[in-house]
Amino acid sequence: MSHHPASILFVGDLVGGLGRRTFLGLLPGLRERYAPTFVVVNGENVAGGLGITPKLADELFEAGGDGITPRKHPHPPREVPPLPRPKHPSPG
Repeated sequence: MSHHPASILFVGDLVGGLGRRTFLGLLPGLRERYAPTFVVVNGENVAGGLGITPKLADELFEAGGDGITPRKHPHPPREVPPLPRPKHPSPG
């Protein structure tokens, strides 16, 4: 059995559209440069500082994020606390 070291790219607080667009633009290069096993995004403010919506969570996952950290505060009505959903399984 072969073991490969795991690495995590953790992206700090994405705030609003500017933070989201910056992440979406930089992620392909970051994946290529660092080849992380997982990409985890702090998404608690991605909806303009008001949590995260299912649509925005899907956008982050579709772009290559593997997990999104939920808010540390009580959930406002428009927030859905997503769970990590691996999109890039490691080679077995």
